[in-house]
Parts: sequence; structure tokens; C-alpha cells
Amino acid sequence: MATGSGKTAIMSALTEMFLNANQSNRALILAPSLQICHQIQSELCKHTKSIQEEDISFLTEGRE
Repeated sequence: MATGSGKTAIMSALTEMFLNANQSNRALILAPSLQICHQIQSELCKHTKSIQEEDISFLTEGRE
């Protein structure tokens, strides 16, 4: 899908809805690189009310 088409905004809203509806405190989001992980973190915080930067953890193999 094209850049700027709203993929991350939609994913952010769906993640927040999942966390609130299921009274869960965890969601797994897969990304191909650490750079994309940081982008997702930024967008999640920007597009949601209940997800803060310190709520997000990364599990990587150590390469950027």
C-alpha cells in the first residue's frame, strides 16, 4: 500500500479498540525493522488516547 494512505492510523485505532474491548494490556505488532518499530511507536502515541510511549516495548535481534 502507498505511503500516506493511513495504514498506521487504522492499525493504531484497531489496537486501541482491541486493548479496551478485551481488557488486555498487551498486543503484538510485528515490524520488519527497528526503524519501522520506532515509527509505529510514534504513530500509536499520536493517534491514541490510552497508549503512551512507555507502554511500548521492542523485541529485536539487535540490528537496525
